[in-house]
Amino acid sequence: MTELRNVDIDSGDTPPAKARVARRRTDLSKGWVGKTLAGVVCGLAIALIASAFFMLPDTRNNTVYDKYQIAMWIVPPIWLAILSCCYLFRDAMRAWLWLGGISIAGFALFKGLAG
Repeated sequence: MTELRNVDIDSGDTPPAKARVARRRTDLSKGWVGKTLAGVVCGLAIALIASAFFMLPDTRNNTVYDKYQIAMWIVPPIWLAILSCCYLFRDAMRAWLWLGGISIAGFALFKGLAG
């Protein structure tokens, strides 16, 4: 049979199997101006990079002119999706670092592939 014992909660004598880990709740609304600016600026850069990658395979000998329209119209949905998700970062600095890093890496990759 299992042994039952009395545990005093205030004494910190809690058995490890029954210990509850208190998670600190983060406030995602902190720094919303910085997050918004990161989403607008870096989100536009990422959306333009995605449009450029869409046009990349056919840049030199493009005979399909509808592809230009598609490349133009995929920018706003991608930009708005990034702008919507930028509020999920813990603070504005993380939003700037992640989104800025993605946009710089995207531009570098595009320059390497297109050059």
